[in-house]
Amino acid sequence: MRSLIIVLIFFGKSLSAQNNTLNYDITRNDKTIGFLKLHKKEDGDKTYLNLVSDVNVNFIINTSIKIKEHSVYQNHKLIYSESKRLVNDNEKVNNKTSLINGIYHLDKNGLIETLRVPLINYNLLLMYFNEPSNIARVYSDSFQQMLKIDRVSQQHFNIQLPDGGVNEYFYKDGKCIKVVVNNTFFQIEMKLQNN
Repeated sequence: MRSLIIVLIFFGKSLSAQNNTLNYDITRNDKTIGFLKLHKKEDGDKTYLNLVSDVNVNFIINTSIKIKEHSVYQNHKLIYSESKRLVNDNEKVNNKTSLINGIYHLDKNGLIETLRVPLINYNLLLMYFNEPSNIARVYSDSFQQMLKIDRVSQQHFNIQLPDGGVNEYFYKDGKCIKVVVNNTFFQIEMKLQNN
């Protein structure tokens, strides 16, 4: 009887957790230069988001860019996120956002400050899974600020980044199928695999 209860508890927990994975090919000038993988897990009142990206591109010299991001939501509110970026194995970004007593605390490469905004319920990682049809602003975990979402047309949105770049998001059936990253020095595309 005890083993039956343990099996039922385990089975019930595995049914309550929902997982979703998205894989993108990253291309530049029609050549594959890397990948982006996102994973979303919903378990009870918590949602976990993970992003891993690895890009190797030749701007003037060969450049390796590795990105890892992680976000945790509870009851649809961001409670923790971290964003790390390595360029040629040198750490360029190591930012953390934590909700403590209703206030977001930012750790920017070791410098601590607060972000005075209402509770965050939508960040850039969620943009891959949910089209921002009725959402005007999105939180950037790497820039640690709220950014405006501009609707270009049906299922096409732009986000102006603080560094001067513009990211374009394209959707089909509510899911992001393509992102075009426009930077001063380059343009890359991220296309959803098996679309």
